[in-house]
Amino acid sequence: MVILCDQKITEEDIQLYANNGKKKPGTIDAINEFSRFQDFKDYAEKMFIDAKLKKNNWNVAKTSAEIDIQRSHLYNKIDKFDLKRN
Repeated sequence: MVILCDQKITEEDIQLYANNGKKKPGTIDAINEFSRFQDFKDYAEKMFIDAKLKKNNWNVAKTSAEIDIQRSHLYNKIDKFDLKRN
C-alpha cells in the first residue's frame, strides 16, 4: 500500500486495493458514476443477482427461490446483465 499510494494511505486507497481497483458498491463515489436512476438500478440489481448466484454456487432454482422471482425471470436477468459463472 505504501508504494501504491502518494503520501498518505486513505480509506479510499484501502477500498480500491481491497476491491481490485473497483469502487465499493454503495459508496458515494460509486453512486456518482451514474447519471440516470435506471442505470444505477441496473447496476445494483446486477450486483445483487451476481452475489446471490455465487452464494448458491450458481444453482438457479435455489437462487430464484431465495430472491423470490421465477426461474425464467432469473435466466432473463442473467442474460440481460451478461453474468458468467466463474
